Amino acid sequence: MKSSQIAAGALVILLTACSGNAAQRELEGTIEMDVSICNPSEGPFSIEITNPYMPLLPGQRSVLEGPDGSKTGRVQITVLDDTEVVAGVETRVVEEREWLDNELAEVSLNYFVQAADGSVCYYGEQVDDYRGGEIVGHGGAWRVGENGALPGVVMPGKKAMFSRMVRVVEMPML
Repeated sequence: MKSSQIAAGALVILLTACSGNAAQRELEGTIEMDVSICNPSEGPFSIEITNPYMPLLPGQRSVLEGPDGSKTGRVQITVLDDTEVVAGVETRVVEEREWLDNELAEVSLNYFVQAADGSVCYYGEQVDDYRGGEIVGHGGAWRVGENGALPGVVMPGKKAMFSRMVRVVEMPML
């Protein structure tokens, strides 16, 4: 459940077909995602994230609860009205607060934009790890443009039948 474990470099989602060439995949309704759509130089981007499968509207809040190993976890995700410039691109800030057995474990600020095709792009996160109510680290923090970090697609803008989503980049923590 820790968001810092998701991606140190980028979370990239690819849509791939089971077989066939590009033309056949288009006919089957399957496309290959070009993740370069999220490159800072490929704008314009919008902080108004209206993707029907991942809308991020300021004030929106979700709470997820369940087992996390031997502990009980709870994550509260809030879309803030705040923005942050990352790699020259204004991004929407989404706050995640994570508790394990009712003790605050992590607070992260995640940065998202919507590409022209409707894809939701992930531009990084600022992380504060907690133990006993005190900040003890910043594991998993990253931003596009720093230390070679690249953006990723977390939700494509186009529907694609018969597609698989695969996490392809999860860089080790240094």
